Amino acid sequence: MRQFRKRRVAGSVIAAVAAVLATCIVQPPATADTFSYVSLGGSFAAGAGVPPEAAGSPAGCKRSAANFSHLVASAKGYQLTDMSCGGAQALNLVTSQVPGQPPQFDALNAGTDLVTMLIGYNNGSVYSDSINSCAQNPPGGISSEVFTCEVRNGPRFSLEIAMNTGPAIAGAIAGIKSRAPSARIIVLGYPAIFPQQGNCVPRNPFSVADTAYLNRIEQELNATLQAQAWLAGVQWLDTFTPSVAHNSCQSPARRWIEPYSSPQGAVGLHPNAAGERAIADLVLAAIAGSGH
Repeated sequence: MRQFRKRRVAGSVIAAVAAVLATCIVQPPATADTFSYVSLGGSFAAGAGVPPEAAGSPAGCKRSAANFSHLVASAKGYQLTDMSCGGAQALNLVTSQVPGQPPQFDALNAGTDLVTMLIGYNNGSVYSDSINSCAQNPPGGISSEVFTCEVRNGPRFSLEIAMNTGPAIAGAIAGIKSRAPSARIIVLGYPAIFPQQGNCVPRNPFSVADTAYLNRIEQELNATLQAQAWLAGVQWLDTFTPSVAHNSCQSPARRWIEPYSSPQGAVGLHPNAAGERAIADLVLAAIAGSGH
């Protein structure tokens, strides 16, 4: 009787996990001829705030049905398991993040054909801490040109990226390879959030110096992600260069990234629908180049 009860409990746990993963799948169940695609990442991959929200998205993940992975899967007829979740760090690839959101790696298996990963900015709270620090609003509503964000923070974000995020991404790529040995892996960089020169108060409450600093942090992160992809022998996809002219300081019709203040149709300083579509197009071009 005890053995029977243990089996029944174990069966219930397995069924519960399966039910959670099922909410992430937006295509019919896999068959022998189905191309299986898993999307991993944080809010930039999730399409945070871009309507409509994906069915079954766990509370807090802000996963959009119009994010780049959904658009890619729809265009190619892939079976998508979208595990992206706003706020995810690399550790959430192997640990649960919020109720209803299992470890993202739970979606990987020997039958996985394609994995895209856009993650790393949240590691060490680099994204939120750098932006919140630089968005301090003294009299005049703009961060200081003298006592700059860089002066206040020193090298801590650069050190976090180099010493912690880099190894975490290396481990993440290794983890994908071990769980999905036949999968093609594409590591995506982050799109250009800030202008390469100047600033755009009041859309973004950052001084010229602080805007340049935030831009430099993002480029350091992208360089780290690129290096880890190359070292691991997987594909790197640059989304920064194509998006420079579509940063958060551009007009609503032109920008792919919403500004800090009064964002429209997305979370501030994140891709909007046009941005997710642009990233999808880059992924599709990369896939086409490989013949898939």
